[in-house]
Amino acid sequence: MSDPLGLILRIAHIFCGMFWAGAAIMLAAFIGPAIRALGPTGGKFMERLMGPGRFGLYMTVASLITVATGLATMGLRSGGSHAMWLASGHGRTIIIGSVAGLVALVSGLAVDAPAAARLARIGREIEGTGGPPRDDHLAEMSRLRSRLHTAGLVSAVLLSISVIAMAAARYM
Repeated sequence: MSDPLGLILRIAHIFCGMFWAGAAIMLAAFIGPAIRALGPTGGKFMERLMGPGRFGLYMTVASLITVATGLATMGLRSGGSHAMWLASGHGRTIIIGSVAGLVALVSGLAVDAPAAARLARIGREIEGTGGPPRDDHLAEMSRLRSRLHTAGLVSAVLLSISVIAMAAARYM
């Protein structure tokens, strides 16, 4: 794959994948635990990070670019002979990494994004009332934070598998 398009796709794939995986691991291993330890103050930080900070948007865009460029690059790598490529150790390892990345993407879009959006809406509702949060708000926020924590850990593990598979594929 020495053509300019292949090189551009590969660079975009690696750069966006690096950002996506690194950010997911950082969130799961460090930022998330710090936010939980801060209690209500942590919620304010998360609102700022995901709202005006637009971190969630950058994560989503990076994940979509990673997957799109990965699929395009995979098509170029296989050289049209998908059966032979898939039978190789390199092809199988790339597929393992790809599946892990795709599952992480689906988890992010289907679990993380809706839970984070719902948490933000609850936060705005609480701010709008000017009083303390209601018990039902607190219960739902706790449930949503737990869901985000679990999904974040799963995504971090899946993206770690993906990165390791992609790095190891050339040696398979």
